[in-house]
Amino acid sequence: MTANGTLPSGIYDNDVTVAVPDPSIGTTATAADLRAGKTMRSGGALMTGTKPVQATVAQTVTPGTTDQVLGSGIYDGSITVKGDANLLPTNIVNGKTIFGVSGTWVGYPPTPGSNQVYAEAQQRNATGTAYAKLYSCVVRIAGRYRLSISYAVSNSAALGYAQFRKNGATLPSGSTSFTSSTSYSVFSYDLTVDCAVGDTLEMWSNISNLSYAAYYKDFSIGIANATRTYITAT
Repeated sequence: MTANGTLPSGIYDNDVTVAVPDPSIGTTATAADLRAGKTMRSGGALMTGTKPVQATVAQTVTPGTTDQVLGSGIYDGSITVKGDANLLPTNIVNGKTIFGVSGTWVGYPPTPGSNQVYAEAQQRNATGTAYAKLYSCVVRIAGRYRLSISYAVSNSAALGYAQFRKNGATLPSGSTSFTSSTSYSVFSYDLTVDCAVGDTLEMWSNISNLSYAAYYKDFSIGIANATRTYITAT
């Protein structure tokens, strides 16, 4: 019976048997589906649940450097996975991905300094009395740099010129120098204009008298902050 029933009044010559239905009829649950410690009838037998209770209060998951696995079972409270407003592409190093967010930060813009990020030691000579490009390199990180060159002449009767340029164009005052010394000296120039990614930094030269030679070597680029791949050869 699934509801109250009424036997009509009268005389019943035999016993009246009321069938009690099996409460497990139609039940598909198993012990693994039932909360651990709770019971129910199945097939006429008492069944005790085995599904583990993992938490009876709300849970908070804070992401870390390794996976955190919440075991299967029953959680009575809500589960909150923490977020962070600082999880932004600009806060993650370019080339790295954190929780699906790809970084775009490429470091602090370089400023002129003595930490070399590019150097070319090969000696080259001035080829004429008109300026000609001897060295060049490509900027990979936007910012400002220090350019340096070592130079000398074969005879003090000649002047050897060194001129730093960006993309073939002359730079502000101080980017050109000359020497009449037969001993190597270093000419350095700190950029006062910004470089963009893909710009070329160059050293151009000439000599005042083709009867003599002007020598150049150790072209380098330096920054004040920590070294990275800021410059590549052309």
